[in-house]
Amino acid sequence: MPQAISYIRFSAKIQEKGSSIARQLAMRESWLNDHPTFTLSSLSEQDIAKSASKGVHLKHGLGRILEAIDQGLIKGGDYIIVESIDRLGRLSQVEMLQIITDIVNAEVSIVTLEDNQTYSLETLNNNSSSIFILVGKIQQAHDYTAALSRRIAAAYERKRLKAVKGESIALNTPMWLTTSGKLIPQKSEMLRACIQLYLKGYGLRKIIKALKDDYPAISEVGERTIKRWFNNPALIGQWKNKGSPIDGVFEPLISLDTYYKLQAELKRRSKTMSPEEVYSISGLVFCQRCGARFYFRRKLYKGEYIVYANCSTYLKKGGESCGNNTTWPYQALEYLCSTTYSHHLSTAAIDTVSKEALKELDVLVNQQNETKQLLDNSTRLLIEQPNNPSLKEQSAELTSKYEQLGKKISVLKEQLDTQSPTILTAESMQSRYRMELEAQLDPIYMRDILQKIGYKVFVNGRESHVSLEEVESSEGVCDMKSTLTLLRHSTAHKCYILQDVTDFRWGENKEYKSKSSLFVAINKYGTTLEAETEKELIQELLERKGSFSEELNHGREYDKALAVELLERLSSVEGADNLSIEEFIDQFPGEVITP
Repeated sequence: MPQAISYIRFSAKIQEKGSSIARQLAMRESWLNDHPTFTLSSLSEQDIAKSASKGVHLKHGLGRILEAIDQGLIKGGDYIIVESIDRLGRLSQVEMLQIITDIVNAEVSIVTLEDNQTYSLETLNNNSSSIFILVGKIQQAHDYTAALSRRIAAAYERKRLKAVKGESIALNTPMWLTTSGKLIPQKSEMLRACIQLYLKGYGLRKIIKALKDDYPAISEVGERTIKRWFNNPALIGQWKNKGSPIDGVFEPLISLDTYYKLQAELKRRSKTMSPEEVYSISGLVFCQRCGARFYFRRKLYKGEYIVYANCSTYLKKGGESCGNNTTWPYQALEYLCSTTYSHHLSTAAIDTVSKEALKELDVLVNQQNETKQLLDNSTRLLIEQPNNPSLKEQSAELTSKYEQLGKKISVLKEQLDTQSPTILTAESMQSRYRMELEAQLDPIYMRDILQKIGYKVFVNGRESHVSLEEVESSEGVCDMKSTLTLLRHSTAHKCYILQDVTDFRWGENKEYKSKSSLFVAINKYGTTLEAETEKELIQELLERKGSFSEELNHGREYDKALAVELLERLSSVEGADNLSIEEFIDQFPGEVITP
């Protein structure tokens, strides 16, 4: 029994929702009912949203049918059934005739259901009108595609020119914009929240998890979709078209400064593809001996989970590669971070504030770099097509824009050179403390900041330390090194006993030195007990009669509550931009923020 090989194709994805596929299927079933001697072959193919004018379908469904003919799986006497001849392709006459000739030479016939025509080796050889009809249809299909392409290109260029002039145009817009380019409030808020968390160091999965209660729609969105949103210049109101990008076409969602920070963060993370961090100090702890990161692991012990860390080199390759085999409890390393991060975070905050003055310059430089890339591409195309008027116009536009940005950059640099970058304003103080408080409330944000400024805890055996140069103190500028020594695990009191020593050095040649020392007990909840001597610490533990091991770390919750209160009070300070430092401190209690 001969086979009927069905081939269904359409070019645009949107046609999948329309009647195209249903129509082609209905015509196929009608033909099969009228020809009961044929069976529908399992070699039938569909090319959904595959272009026939550029031959894309030849690498997919139709290509597999042609390959089956070559392999003899589709034999003489079999039929290929299609809606019309242009479903097989809209290529040039020579290319289409070659495809059809290869099919019929294998004694396989082609049936076009639309006009009930059969093209076989016999009909094309013996009926001259058939070959003329076929050539005419091929020519018509090819000409239609070429004319459609010209009309689309002309319409697109008219739309582009209207956008350049600032006129309103209808476009396919991303989900947070209406068809007229205006922001949709709820969706815009959701995307802003996504961007804010991403810039705070959150991974895409964590963003979805963190926002699903406030924005349920985010649960239906994939990570790739969010990343695609982040890369879309429509965020800043820009239409990225086939010519040079056009500003002001859409209502912007975020500032230029935020957009370029987002692009820089996307680029940074693309270079360091690593799984999302689980623990708040992941990526901050390193082996002093081999420089590798410490791995945090969780283990069930006596009905409870404990978290501990080891050098990753030692875990993977053993003691021959790195002899740093001491296992550190998570609570101890977290304690060291919590007692040392504030100086580093303060430095990061000051650096961030000082960069505010350069924000506009950074935006202009980024714009100029983008324009330079587009201009280089346009120049290369113009060399290949020197008489193309559209390319000439585009190159002139980009050259003018590049030169204007260069002038703005020069003027701004001259202005910045005449200003002192060390002037501290009330606004900068507010920004600095806001950053510190937000980091205290959000461990992921804090970790991201600390990683970016190079904060590191180094572990060597039973000692771990953090160093910081040029810290402001009562003695002036000094160097500081905090060392935490893991003394032992107290089974009796169910806690770890450690010694915390901080060394200070100051003076022109760091000739002056001092040291502070205390002993610390840390339980499984991260609650700490401190004393000046180990004997005093043990005595305190004995007096508590074992209750210390079950004490929750209420201090951490208190710190968070205080940070929330301080953030609210910071937000309530009015007119900070116009206040002097003294006026700002008068409005804000000195015991909370000191200059």
